[in-house]
Amino acid sequence: MPPMQVVPGMPPNALPPINFPPMDSRLQSIISALAQPMIQSQVEKIPFETLQKIVVETAAADPKGILARAIKQTHAEIIERQRTRVLNFDGYSKEAWYQLNQKYDHLSGSKQYDASSSVESTIGEMLDSILDRTDENSSYGTKKSAIETMRKILKSVLLAEDVIGREVRNSCYGWDAKFVEVIEAFDSNELERLVTEDDGQWLEKVRELVKLANDYCILGKLKDGLAILEGEYEEDEDEDESEDDEHADEGEGDERPGDGHAEHGEKGL
Repeated sequence: MPPMQVVPGMPPNALPPINFPPMDSRLQSIISALAQPMIQSQVEKIPFETLQKIVVETAAADPKGILARAIKQTHAEIIERQRTRVLNFDGYSKEAWYQLNQKYDHLSGSKQYDASSSVESTIGEMLDSILDRTDENSSYGTKKSAIETMRKILKSVLLAEDVIGREVRNSCYGWDAKFVEVIEAFDSNELERLVTEDDGQWLEKVRELVKLANDYCILGKLKDGLAILEGEYEEDEDEDESEDDEHADEGEGDERPGDGHAEHGEKGL
């Protein structure tokens, strides 16, 4: 056996340093593949908020910016998908109408009272689901479906009869704020499009909704949502009027009244 090489300054009985050959890319890939299941298992056990913190801190500390670029690219891809995808929430309004008007109509008043909390919870969850999936990056089609579905749901609540309707109206706190939050997701161009489509008929339906809510003295923030919509609508009207001042007063008294009593069934909303 050849004598052990002595490195100057090396303590007695110490092993000399080992110079490993450079790791080729194939070996690196194998090690990475073997480590991935273990890392995946560890990541799954980390609380989501802690994991977010780790990602943010690691991205900020990375001098090469590899992780930061990956985050930016992924975020851009998600936003692009949101802007091109149209979600349809109309099924929620149909389910809300059914819950309020048909599902429990065969029950006695006391049993309807017991069921009312379930109806309130179901409708609240539907509104939350709409809100969770609608933001400023959503497509116009998604936003319009969201706000129109919320309008129909709230109108169903306001028109519902018997014990179910009364009890749900007594516990619908915060639902008006959700309606306003969706309106605030629209940009100015989208708001103008929303209130001027179909000759402004949709805006009239919102005015009717606010009137129904006022009759019960509930859902007061709906007026805030209407103010946002009317502000956009009136701003557009002002531009038209400025073109011809001599006709500025011709539009007075032209407001259409609300639809009055809704037709039977969800289609009448």
